[in-house]
Amino acid sequence: CSNERINVGSYVYHADMSGQYGSTFRWTDGCTNGLVRNRWYTIDYYVKLNTPGVSNGVLRGWIDGNLVMEQTELRFDDTGGFKIERVWMNVYHGGSKVAPQDMHLFIDNVIVSQDPVGLTTKGQKIPNPPKLSAN
Repeated sequence: CSNERINVGSYVYHADMSGQYGSTFRWTDGCTNGLVRNRWYTIDYYVKLNTPGVSNGVLRGWIDGNLVMEQTELRFDDTGGFKIERVWMNVYHGGSKVAPQDMHLFIDNVIVSQDPVGLTTKGQKIPNPPKLSAN
């Protein structure tokens, strides 16, 4: 695998994490994990909240149509009061060290939707998330 790749991951707070910090789920697909510089990618991310009190929440991530991260049996909510209300795209250079050089990231054509909008994986559509109620 090339060391020139930039790691991608999801940092997630959920009810069954160990300790006070969130869980990190690395986006990896064998030696194709991470991103290379100076190339555009299509990134798709799917979140399904769990049924209250049941560990059936789902996270999935695709890079250019390839499923590279899947976490199932997650428990975010025990009360039924949780909703997905915001999308937060955080780019982080880890730890307390200053980045060794100026870094640039270009993000374009962001779409947030209840319906699949991205690529397919192995000929299958990205699963449809449940529709939100009008409440």
